[in-house]
Amino acid sequence: MVIKGNTPVAMLLYLAAGFMGLLAVSFLLVLPARQDAEGLRRQIAETEARIEEAKLLDPLYARLTALQKAREELGVPPVPPLEGLEGEVGRIAPELERVSQLAGMKLVSATPSPASLEGGSDLLLVDLVIEGDFPALRELLLGLLEIPYLQAVSSLQIREIIGGREYTLQLLVKLRK
Repeated sequence: MVIKGNTPVAMLLYLAAGFMGLLAVSFLLVLPARQDAEGLRRQIAETEARIEEAKLLDPLYARLTALQKAREELGVPPVPPLEGLEGEVGRIAPELERVSQLAGMKLVSATPSPASLEGGSDLLLVDLVIEGDFPALRELLLGLLEIPYLQAVSSLQIREIIGGREYTLQLLVKLRK
């Protein structure tokens, strides 16, 4: 079958060939570029997440380094670390229970942060939830000062509950590696 001139069949064949050419160019040029763009978007999202993490951790790092410098300048001996990671986690909860009872407060929970367990840092972040009266909070904080491996209280939140107040503290505990 020979197609000559501007017959409708020839026009359809030319149109189909042009469409196939555009489709081939699309598959060869546009799709790889789109996949590259998707990869770049993923990298940008990961980098933004790391930047946000750094923004959150930078003030804590600055405070800890300033505290360390102040301790060195004042000649304060370093905080003695706990014995082993498993012993530390098992040892901190009973100690916090004892301190809270001496202050006249009720320990609701003492939970080590999973992220700080995995991170390989020498500091363990422990979330502490305690219930009690506001005057007993002073006694609790003074009792926490007696724990030798307690590095710092990084945050304190107070919430009203029925029959008193609930205190959420984040404690930094020194670990031995």
